Amino acid sequence: MHAARLAGIVALLAVSACANAVNPARVAVDRAQATKRANQNATAGWTCAMHPEVQAANAGKCPICGMDLVPVAVK
Repeated sequence: MHAARLAGIVALLAVSACANAVNPARVAVDRAQATKRANQNATAGWTCAMHPEVQAANAGKCPICGMDLVPVAVK
């Protein structure tokens, strides 16, 4: 009887430990999103990868080729 009760308690503890565990995939997604937001906030502007003469203050499309503008890194 004691062995069955002990097994039940161990199983309950194991389940609660798993429920409180940090999900590494979720942490990675949150970190990636935070990095993306930080990078967007730290841009010197936006440009086209194919037409560097195109400069913009905000994200958008290149007026020449229609590609998405990419952020220019802050130096």
